[in-house]
Amino acid sequence: MRMKSGGLTIFMVVAALVGSGQQKFYDFNTVVPGNFSTSGTPLSLSNEHVKDGANGLKWQVKNGTVLTAGNLGISDNETGSSDASAARFFIYSKEVTNDTLVFRFYDKAGALKREGHMLLNYKGWRDYHRSYRYDYNGDKELQGFALDKMEIVYKPEHPSATTTLYLDAFTIAGNAERRIPGLHMLPDVAVLPKEWEDPFRDFLNKPDMPVQHATELELSDAQKVALIYKRDIPKVAPEKVTAAKKFVNDCSIRRNADGSITGRGMANLNRQDSFMLVSQYCSFLAEAAINNNDADAKEKLLTFTEYLLDQGLAEGGNIYLGNTGYDHSRSFLGSFLEGMQLYPHDMKVEVIKMLKWANSYNDIYSTKLIPITDHMYLYTGFLFELAALDASQDEYVRDLKCISRYLSLYSEATPGAADGMKPDGCYSHHGVPYIGYMHALRAFADRVYSLKGTSFRITPKGFQNMSKGYRALFLQSSKGVFLANASSGRGSFINCPLSPTILEELVEVGGDIEGKPYNADLAAFYNYIFQTDKYPQSKIDFDGYYQFNYAQTGVLHKNGWTVVMKGLTDRMWGSEIFPNLNRYGRYQSYGALEVLYNGDRAASGCVKDGKGWDWNVAPGATTVHLPYNELQAKTVRADEYQKNSFAGALTLGKYGIFALDFAEDARDSYEPNNLKFHKSVFAFNNVLVCLGTGISSTNQTGITATNLFQTVSEISTPAIYVNDNEIKDADYNRVVSAREKGAWVLNGPGTGYYVPKGTGDITIIGGKQTVPVGSSLTGSPTVTSNVCKAYISHGMAPANANYRFVVIPGTTAKQMEDYAKQFEKETLFTVLSQTDSLHAVKWLPDNTIVYAFFEKNQHVNIGVVKSISGKALLGVTENKDYLVVTIDNPDLNSVSAGDSYTHIKWRSTEQKVKLQLKGNLKVADNPSNALVSSDGQSTTVEFSLIDGNSATIKLEKK
Repeated sequence: MRMKSGGLTIFMVVAALVGSGQQKFYDFNTVVPGNFSTSGTPLSLSNEHVKDGANGLKWQVKNGTVLTAGNLGISDNETGSSDASAARFFIYSKEVTNDTLVFRFYDKAGALKREGHMLLNYKGWRDYHRSYRYDYNGDKELQGFALDKMEIVYKPEHPSATTTLYLDAFTIAGNAERRIPGLHMLPDVAVLPKEWEDPFRDFLNKPDMPVQHATELELSDAQKVALIYKRDIPKVAPEKVTAAKKFVNDCSIRRNADGSITGRGMANLNRQDSFMLVSQYCSFLAEAAINNNDADAKEKLLTFTEYLLDQGLAEGGNIYLGNTGYDHSRSFLGSFLEGMQLYPHDMKVEVIKMLKWANSYNDIYSTKLIPITDHMYLYTGFLFELAALDASQDEYVRDLKCISRYLSLYSEATPGAADGMKPDGCYSHHGVPYIGYMHALRAFADRVYSLKGTSFRITPKGFQNMSKGYRALFLQSSKGVFLANASSGRGSFINCPLSPTILEELVEVGGDIEGKPYNADLAAFYNYIFQTDKYPQSKIDFDGYYQFNYAQTGVLHKNGWTVVMKGLTDRMWGSEIFPNLNRYGRYQSYGALEVLYNGDRAASGCVKDGKGWDWNVAPGATTVHLPYNELQAKTVRADEYQKNSFAGALTLGKYGIFALDFAEDARDSYEPNNLKFHKSVFAFNNVLVCLGTGISSTNQTGITATNLFQTVSEISTPAIYVNDNEIKDADYNRVVSAREKGAWVLNGPGTGYYVPKGTGDITIIGGKQTVPVGSSLTGSPTVTSNVCKAYISHGMAPANANYRFVVIPGTTAKQMEDYAKQFEKETLFTVLSQTDSLHAVKWLPDNTIVYAFFEKNQHVNIGVVKSISGKALLGVTENKDYLVVTIDNPDLNSVSAGDSYTHIKWRSTEQKVKLQLKGNLKVADNPSNALVSSDGQSTTVEFSLIDGNSATIKLEKK
């Protein structure tokens, strides 16, 4: 299923639409319109089959019969409208055929401007629903035209065929509802735009695996799986049954003389509130019939279900579950499944077809899957239930094999903005890696776990891919408990979306594939994340630095604490603003540096949902401090992008670097501050060296600042030490100068901050803090908390400011005194470059130099590096015999792909980076297959980089 975003949906009311003095809607309730005629038997009104109101139009046809509607008077602005250019016509077919209706639309000169086709391969009501602008020329739009005449021509499969069709609720132009093409649109599939998705495109997937005679083992395993997904029928309240029966009675369902069903038309059955309501009534009736032996409820359920199928709530009907809400999406499918044991065979077949259509069931037959996280989370459990309802056990076994393949394919890396796992293990949703949304992976783990111990288990490759994704998620969390605010998407300090139980399931799944109780590697990872000995497995130390460049994130793990560093780009947003969520979260990823302790939110100095949080002071970020009414987005939806594309990290094992080249992109969501900066964080064990250059903004009323930290508490003002002196005041606002002498600060959670001489002033504020809740559109209600926060102020509208400070997680006041002395003497590290083009730091204990190149540089001459041909993050460790060089470019070098169907939109492309090194060097190890050349005086290494992945080479000194 493809979840289509955006687009205005306007639900049609049962009334005449009037524009420019011309009628655009015909209800056929009282009279055959004077401008409608036919070449055959005259049109007449009929109440035999209606979709809206008292009557519809009865049309008796044979081969070549033409219905003409003239003098339509629809303007080119209406047919060319960007949001309401669709026509919608309801057509009733009495039987399933391969007959065709041809729709032709002419301008005033009689020129044919559009032609479309509709198969009558259905029984009941369906709609011809297409936009004049978007739906006749593939992905290329057409210009509007003055519509004067429409023809509908009947073309039967067999030339001698005759039939009677019923027409109702004709909207000639101006319809703006979501268009969901059905199977009756198959003749025009080549000219339909790819964005016509749910669930039409998925249905085009057909089984590629043959139905074979199932083995005894397969049949036994299939029954095991079926039992896992067996549906319980809940009790139902009497008042719900009464309401359902009343609704059915109010539909005035009856039989025509030919035995066909009819009743009050449901023109708005495609509306989500409508089809959700009727599905609930079906579930109430089924529950009463099954649990209470209510014969009347059963009779009404069968009558009502037949009627709904006839009204178009059927395979190929206009059913879109995409934005019904999580609970509603499941409720619709589950409601009809409850009645399966009651439906007669023919009705059961049609309901199953309808549910498979609505659930995009045919996705399981795809061999080139583009995963959709919403589909995994909401609908995959129903795949198993629907498969078990197949016509034969052999078909059920075939479909379980397809579902297993579907799950294995779901774990494969996808390009660019598409949903699914990225090459670095991050899972995407809404176009970016979005770990705050990855409850979808809960469903994924549950599905593969349900196949454990059967012949339908996922593939070893699928498990390995999947393991990479779950590791990436947990590594970006604080011990699997909660996430950094920067990673929370449209939330604030949200919980990790996966529980320990989910990882336990995967540990067992991996073991099952190997024929063992558990997978040893993932078991060791589980023990590390959750600080346990649950699995008797040799301990593996996962402390170290991790890069996730699709998420613009670097993560350092050590001694139970986690440091998350995060940025954003022109393609990958850093925060998501919703109408009632995260209204002030603009700065979440402006180079955030958050220190999280042992899965304990309080110990980390933050509160779930950000209650009492100053949204201006995102730790580590450089921001313009604004009044909350200016910080809040002006638009109801805003995704926070910037103008540049260089943001991310490089791991060197235990060390690493994060860097961000930032230029504000306010779009129409904010008043522009024109904020710019270059930022880097060099992580060496538990020492994080933070550099900033080129800081500028144009805001003349609020300061621009680089925030050190913010700790909040619901109990008391968090503790704070400044140069070994504890501040015990209840409220304070102090400025600590580091202009003449270095200064250090230790906050309550135990994170130290050292600011060297010459950096500027540190503002430290403590006491009560009252801020609006994150969902507030008006600035109220507010929440008051106890806070301690600190930042380096760059003043108002700085032109070229900079900063330098060091972060020490998990430290004490005594240790900070010792660190301050070492930093002053430069015995641990030295800053070799701090310019807008290059940040470089040397870690002295093992002679490692780490570089952040924000642009190409032909005159580096720092360490062994002479020049570099492009942007990159680089680490060089040197001893007397060897150099080890590691490089990446977190800029994904994206190019537009423009595929709205797969939601790829853009993809990463390869980039070449040449690094010139001093000396005549010999290749000792070249796992990345870099190209190496030497002129005797220097050595040039050309790396091919893609997807933010790193490359390494070991060079021997001659």
